[in-house]
Amino acid sequence: MKKIDSGNILKLKIGIIIILLSILIFCIVKFTNVMQTKAISTINPYAETEEFIENYEEISIEDIEEQIEDEDNTIKEENKEENKANQKNTNNSANSSKKVNTNKYYIKINYQSNSITVYTKDDNDEYTVPVKAMICSTGRATPRSGVYKTKAKWRWIKLFGNVYGQYSTQIVGNILFHSVPYLSKSPDSLEYWEYDKLGTACSAGCIRLTVRDAKWIYDNIPIGTEIEFHASSDPGPLGKPTSQKISGNEECRNWDPTDPDVNNPWNFMNAIDNNDIVDDNIIIDESNDFSDEENESDSMNQEPNNNDNIESDNSNIGNEENDNTEEENESSNENNESSNQNGDCNEENNPEQKDENDNANDNQNKQDDLELSNENENNNNED
Repeated sequence: MKKIDSGNILKLKIGIIIILLSILIFCIVKFTNVMQTKAISTINPYAETEEFIENYEEISIEDIEEQIEDEDNTIKEENKEENKANQKNTNNSANSSKKVNTNKYYIKINYQSNSITVYTKDDNDEYTVPVKAMICSTGRATPRSGVYKTKAKWRWIKLFGNVYGQYSTQIVGNILFHSVPYLSKSPDSLEYWEYDKLGTACSAGCIRLTVRDAKWIYDNIPIGTEIEFHASSDPGPLGKPTSQKISGNEECRNWDPTDPDVNNPWNFMNAIDNNDIVDDNIIIDESNDFSDEENESDSMNQEPNNNDNIESDNSNIGNEENDNTEEENESSNENNESSNQNGDCNEENNPEQKDENDNANDNQNKQDDLELSNENENNNNED
């Protein structure tokens, strides 16, 4: 093989370099053409502005006013639709409030005075008519304000402190209406020392009541009734009732005096007290009747004696003839007395007959006096 000289090698290198440069130039030209094509095909950013300006020159003022008016009408229609939707929402809320107000009662709890007032509706469908007042005991956790709705009820429920309550009605959370606590689930296990505190703030937060009032709420206040909390020194239009102190009665103090249970010993005690009062009244009445009967019998035994003076005058005659005459006069006087008694008996029924009897008695007395005077004169003449 022939050796390649250095001159040929140089020529080869130059040829290779020229080829590479040609390829590079071709690539650059090709890329440039592609970029120019893309630049030409790209939308002119000022084309829309120019088109808008050309169109704007063609739009008249009237067209602009019409466009503005159409936009105003569209806005007004949208506002009308919004107003209609708002009106529907308002009506729905009003209807919902009316449904809430269908409850018969509304209860206000005054935690400051520890009293409750129950209201019912007036002619304007507002809760302004007070119907019932209750004494209660509030506590540290009792709400100070706000309106809540009753949610649930329990005949007996276990409370904090391992005690129980009768006739419980839930107000909110753990705040309930219920009786004074019991040591067990039995009506004869009342915490009587707590009952004596009714009317003061002594609970953990619940509203303590007498059994009578707790049962009334349990029986008459439906679920959903509104309960309002407020504070005032004024207990309300019906005032604040009082409660009985029971700690001193060892026989009955384990029972609530207002519990309607038939086994409640307070009912028996009250019945005895009432009977004692009635018996005392009967005894007083009987004694009065007896005294009246005695007075009537005494008055009936008394007999009128109208001729005592005549008999005393005739007793001074000291002979036998005068004695006989006195006996005759006495018999005649007795007849007169009997006739007077008959006249008295008929006095009320026939007043005219009474007058006639009185006249007849007067005439008879005069005649007797005349006969006596004549006999006395004869006796004196004989002497």
